[in-house]
Amino acid sequence: MNRLKLILFVAGAVLVVSGCGAGSNTGSNNSTAGQAPKQLVNIPSKPASQIQLTDTSMPGYKLFQQTCASCHGPKGQGDYGPPIYAIGQYWNTQQLTAFVEQGRGGMPPRGGLTSDSQVQQVVVWLEKQGK
Repeated sequence: MNRLKLILFVAGAVLVVSGCGAGSNTGSNNSTAGQAPKQLVNIPSKPASQIQLTDTSMPGYKLFQQTCASCHGPKGQGDYGPPIYAIGQYWNTQQLTAFVEQGRGGMPPRGGLTSDSQVQQVVVWLEKQGK
């Protein structure tokens, strides 16, 4: 079990470090249709107590809690995965969909979501965050 934790920690650190040098990125010129943005967004770290998520009654939020929060934190504050609490401020629906579908670093394609419908529900909810 300790080995699994170490592997997850290293994978998460690689993902975070790969995003740290990316600088501030709105994603507007980094992606073409169907491709995830080339650079990760560098959302600043923030304590969960200071994060206000919106539309937490949406199905996408519930799916986020079930599949994404284990790496990104229950409020998107980051943990093994990078902070994504304000991702909607940086990426549009197309970019979010491509990223979730393709995955990167320690995030597997679809991040544990099992259907196109689930991906879409999470993306619709994520797009509202940070706006």
